[in-house]
Amino acid sequence: MRSRALLAFLSTVTFSACSLGVFAGNWGTDVNTGVGGPLVEGVRADLAEIVKAPVAERPALIKAYAESKAPLVIEAIKRFRNPELKPLFHALLRHADWQVNHRALHALEYFGDATAINTAWLWLAHGEPRLREKAAIYCLKMWNAEAAKQVSGGKAAESLAQTISREDDVQVRAAMEALAKRIAGKLVFEKVSTEFAVKLDDGLFLTPFLDGMDKVKAVAPDYVAKPEPRQGGASAATILPAMKWTYPICSWGKEEVNGSLQPFANLRQNDTVYHTGQDVGCCLDGAGYYAIADGILKFVHTGSDMGTLLVVEHNAGESLECAVYMHGGDTVFAKVGDKVACGQLLGTMGLSYSIENGGHFAHLHFGLYPGGFVVTHNYGYKQVSAGLADWHDPSKWLAERVEASAPLVRIHAPGKLGELLTAEEYGKAYLEASKGVDPVSVRVLVQIKEAIPLALNRFDVRREAGYPKDALDRLKKWAIVFKNVPGAEALDTTAKSSEKDPGFKKAMAGEKEIATLEAQNGAKAAWEALLKKYEGTFLEARLKAKVDAK
Repeated sequence: MRSRALLAFLSTVTFSACSLGVFAGNWGTDVNTGVGGPLVEGVRADLAEIVKAPVAERPALIKAYAESKAPLVIEAIKRFRNPELKPLFHALLRHADWQVNHRALHALEYFGDATAINTAWLWLAHGEPRLREKAAIYCLKMWNAEAAKQVSGGKAAESLAQTISREDDVQVRAAMEALAKRIAGKLVFEKVSTEFAVKLDDGLFLTPFLDGMDKVKAVAPDYVAKPEPRQGGASAATILPAMKWTYPICSWGKEEVNGSLQPFANLRQNDTVYHTGQDVGCCLDGAGYYAIADGILKFVHTGSDMGTLLVVEHNAGESLECAVYMHGGDTVFAKVGDKVACGQLLGTMGLSYSIENGGHFAHLHFGLYPGGFVVTHNYGYKQVSAGLADWHDPSKWLAERVEASAPLVRIHAPGKLGELLTAEEYGKAYLEASKGVDPVSVRVLVQIKEAIPLALNRFDVRREAGYPKDALDRLKKWAIVFKNVPGAEALDTTAKSSEKDPGFKKAMAGEKEIATLEAQNGAKAAWEALLKKYEGTFLEARLKAKVDAK
């Protein structure tokens, strides 16, 4: 019987923990289409043997496969959907490599299998932030009445609150906060697409490996595209300017696999088109993506080569800005028209080379453009001849705002003191810390006082970058939250003197003209005229960049 032969073979295959770690560290072996397709074909015989094996023999086959070959081909087996394979993914949850665990947990989501919740719950405290995030997303998707009884002795909400209080990764914390809302019955989410699987001649069910939507009929003849656009909601001009910014994915800038990630302005098609965004999160199938600031969800689109596409409009103070998220998966955690908060979980990345993500390797295409939402502006490429003045480079534009809005005091503390620091109520935190003589309280006092010159420096940097209004708004806010801290009067004094300064007032007036010209996608001549008008002001460097981009 072939199943016994396979078991005998697998029992002879041994890998040291070191060799498994090295191989599994090559996460994303399906990122290259020349490798991904054959990788899928290469596992079919073994998986078919497991599926067809007598029920009594299947556990031994699964155990042997999970301990030998399966971790090395996880990028292929994650695509198969026969229910007989669920125990294989459960077995892979016990593997030492977090990347294998991540894939196995994601596969169980597609099965709708909630029985790994206890394992996932333990991983909320794992050392790898991307696995903590995945565990939170799995739990919130699979949460049910049975889980509420099982997890932490029926006290999941209390247990999770403690875990959240210790979490220092912004995006992981946001995923956990979404889970907390799910447990409380307050999370709104929608499954916006259904996975399309095909039955192969060997009886296996597979999410077909799709290299581009133009090839969909070759791998899924019965698939019928049903693009579904939804748009609406108020303008972000109706909400307060965003005072805080963050990155759209966990572990931004720390790619496990570089793959084919394209930077902003990358040239394609014989140097005739630009890439309008920045590709990030290579091979992070099922990971979350997040709102970069407070905003309004304006657009959700599914069923095309963009996968699930979201656009969020933000009020940046000096202008409206739109953030574009492409190649998402089947779930969105907000509705069109909703106001979303900075760092809020919006959705998850789609399975690599699948119909749901538009037939691309798993990644997030993240774009930023100035002005309000325009339904025809949300694309990944544009002609070189048209220039890129109507798009931002996320690696620069967003990084500047994240750094400028990062907490001025970055220290964790327990209890009420920690809550005040998290809320950036530094004056109140200073008074609270003054009551203690413990090392944490002493460090908090020192850091809060040291943050005042840092705040003044951030004001200078933002003003010199050409955003005086935003700089002034932040300084006024800091003057309030640092009240009662020695030296804080310098913040209020600087704000008042800036408001009286003629050059500062002229630059603030010029910002309105910049916003108008951005909304009109003004020609180079118009930008040159504006540069001449505001030469020698804080707007000069910003306007020069606009002219150069044209």
